[in-house]
Amino acid sequence: MGIHFVRIGAIIAFLALITFYPFFPGEYDRLAVPLSEVAQVFGMVGLLLVPVGLVWLLYELRKPS
Repeated sequence: MGIHFVRIGAIIAFLALITFYPFFPGEYDRLAVPLSEVAQVFGMVGLLLVPVGLVWLLYELRKPS
């Protein structure tokens, strides 16, 4: 279960890094903006799935053993 949290943390860190990639100093990178947009879409989809996850969690917590 610990490796699961490590992987989730790594994915979140990677998406956050890519989101801010266009604002990093350096030469112009044509791939920076599309990668940032993809990361932002993943974030929005994740936010849309939060209510589903909360309902699922409540169901699992109230489910008889």
